[in-house]
Amino acid sequence: MNSVVLLVAAVVAFVVAYNTYGNFLAKKWGISNDRKTPATEINDDKDYIPTNNVVVLGNQFSSIAGAGPITGVISALPFGWLPTFLWVTLGTIFVGGVHDYSSLFASVRHGGKSIGEITRANLGEKAKKLFNTFAWLTLMLILGAFTFFVATSFSETAVSGGNVYEGTGAKIATASFLICIAAVVFGVINHFTKSVWVNTAICLVLLVGSIAVGFAYPFLKFSISTWYILVSAYILVAANLPSWVLLQPRGYLVSYLLYGIVALSFVGVVVCHPSLETIPVAAAYSASAGGFIFPFLFVTIACGAVSGFHSLVSSGTSSKTVKNESPDIKRVGYGAMLIEGLFAVIVIGIAATAKAAGSEAAGFTLFYAGIGTIFEKFGLGYQMGYQVGGLAFSMFCLTSLDSATRIARYMFQELCETDGESAFSPVLNFFVANEGSAFKKTAGAVAATCMTVIPGYVLSSAQYNGAAAYNVIWPIFGSANQLLASVALLAVTSWLVKTSVDKKCALYTGIPTVFMFAVTLSALGLSIRSYVSGMLAAQAAGNPVVSYVILIVIAALLIVLAVSLIVTACRQLFFQKDTETAKAVA
Repeated sequence: MNSVVLLVAAVVAFVVAYNTYGNFLAKKWGISNDRKTPATEINDDKDYIPTNNVVVLGNQFSSIAGAGPITGVISALPFGWLPTFLWVTLGTIFVGGVHDYSSLFASVRHGGKSIGEITRANLGEKAKKLFNTFAWLTLMLILGAFTFFVATSFSETAVSGGNVYEGTGAKIATASFLICIAAVVFGVINHFTKSVWVNTAICLVLLVGSIAVGFAYPFLKFSISTWYILVSAYILVAANLPSWVLLQPRGYLVSYLLYGIVALSFVGVVVCHPSLETIPVAAAYSASAGGFIFPFLFVTIACGAVSGFHSLVSSGTSSKTVKNESPDIKRVGYGAMLIEGLFAVIVIGIAATAKAAGSEAAGFTLFYAGIGTIFEKFGLGYQMGYQVGGLAFSMFCLTSLDSATRIARYMFQELCETDGESAFSPVLNFFVANEGSAFKKTAGAVAATCMTVIPGYVLSSAQYNGAAAYNVIWPIFGSANQLLASVALLAVTSWLVKTSVDKKCALYTGIPTVFMFAVTLSALGLSIRSYVSGMLAAQAAGNPVVSYVILIVIAALLIVLAVSLIVTACRQLFFQKDTETAKAVA
């Protein structure tokens, strides 16, 4: 089998799905322009900002893509290219795409509120607290995994395949830093002039210039331990800046780099047309990929097919910026996930390209090697391609870190909201700080951000009996992330059941909900067993066990929270009447 066949099949499937299933869902759910979106109705010039849907799509795609389509797909290939391709394609169309699409739509109809607020409106205050706790724990894992990826990409230290060429980490780090500066310039210019296309042309020049200067004159040369600290400090600052300063412009600017990599990779795979003979067709079990194909194929691919983090991005930032329901919601929610799904299929071809060229790279560095081989095919040099691949990968991860950290801050602050009657209210109110001086509000927001960034730093920098951190964190991250998707789908399904005239429209989110709960709960249970074994082995060897304890506690809490939400939803849907709030937003 040739990888080009997979690409053609994926393109056809995604184009057809966007224009048929996407339109079908819009009609079933009642998406129309009969009402104003939160962005146009509130328009506070800070969070609620009517934005061109091309810009929103760019930020959505660069925020949600992350490492999943790369690391997840490559890690799942030991199960075989066929099951990997089938789950990426079908999962994206019927599960992941529907999840992102419906989350964005539900948030827009709830005034741009988070999925946590949607949960409260339809399942009650207790369910909201459960969901926000669940989401916050998942975001902690995201920070742990992605901080590891970025620090490793920036480091001069060889880790997990390492840097084939000396200085690669410094080049990637310097270029990334300069891109952030260019993004701030773009954000300021665009905020005051609103001339998107002219400003984009200017900043694309800055983007290319940042990469060229960063690669030619790398000056950020630090060890991986230092980068763990610097990356954590960066996301702490970025999460507390106004979104128009760094988050949105950086996501938009970087999206062009990512689009370029997707397009180049697509053409490169077609030109190289590698055979898939170096990858098994299918395997029911793989020790290197975690165990049996069910449930580990699904949680290993993670964001490459469905991701709960996407619902937080859709409801945390994108729902506050779309100008119109149609076509913006479908284009941003469904379209961005389909692009990510296509990229995940392309990654299969990139891995096959690298393996066909005899590369011995492993893990996410196999992506670097594949891009290097494609560059070499075009006469641009393997080394340059390897470094550009590393830059693209780190940009995927760093953009997701920006969004994840900001959303984690929102979630933690919502968890700290009290009525003032508790003995802990003074402490909790400090993190929320809705009133008081600007200094007090900023201090509370920074403190709330630290509550996620610090555990994320501990998880990313910890030692796991000689294994790379991502090899240990990724399985529970994938499980938690997709379980979060199940919970988000449960909230949206509950809303659709309560407010839709045609109750059958809830089936299109309800069926994926049931399937994903079955996959992720079983995977979490198996992960706990694995972490207990790792903890005992670390203890016997005299190594620290705190990271294993954190992972075991998080996994157990996620299972308890998920089951509690399922029970709460069943009680609300089958034994209680509709809430007035749910009716009000229908």
